[in-house]
Amino acid sequence: MTVASLSPYSWITLMIWIGCLAWLAAGARTANQNVHVSGQGSVLLRIFKILSLVFLFVVIYCPQWVHLRRPAAHRSPVTGLVGVLLCFAGISLLILARRALGRNWSDLVVLKSDHEVVQRGPYRCVRHPLYVGGILGFLGSALTVDTPAAYTVVAVCFVGLFVKSRKEEALLSQQLPGYASYKRRVKAFIPFVL
Repeated sequence: MTVASLSPYSWITLMIWIGCLAWLAAGARTANQNVHVSGQGSVLLRIFKILSLVFLFVVIYCPQWVHLRRPAAHRSPVTGLVGVLLCFAGISLLILARRALGRNWSDLVVLKSDHEVVQRGPYRCVRHPLYVGGILGFLGSALTVDTPAAYTVVAVCFVGLFVKSRKEEALLSQQLPGYASYKRRVKAFIPFVL
């Protein structure tokens, strides 16, 4: 499978991701200054994160570039459509969460100047809607290509974001008054469940 041989559903999810990532990159300049960085502030780490993200998209959309094979199974149009809708829903949630965070947003585990406990928008329902949106976006993309490697990307992203969420929560619980009570009231990833 090459980029040219992607299904229309896969192309749609790829374009959704490109638009989202461009929007996030453009908005990164509006965030407040970092005042406390949890061991993750190096330029090398940011470069590593960007390269890792590129690699994940290669695994999903162009697995042959990293010597992974595409199964010969036929992709169902229904599965493709569900994948597009799930990707769109996930990226929409991610964007709503990013907008709700405003100047508190960062791709690193940091405390911002004038940091606040955000409880508006999707943060009323879950503590990590950015991560939930990203995972749903990747799951939708995986459904459109339907490869074991793509589903592995979803699992790896979930584990990575789960670990990152624990680091964030430890920092915010120590540094922000009110975060502990917010954490007791609102579930991390799935409303009323997890």
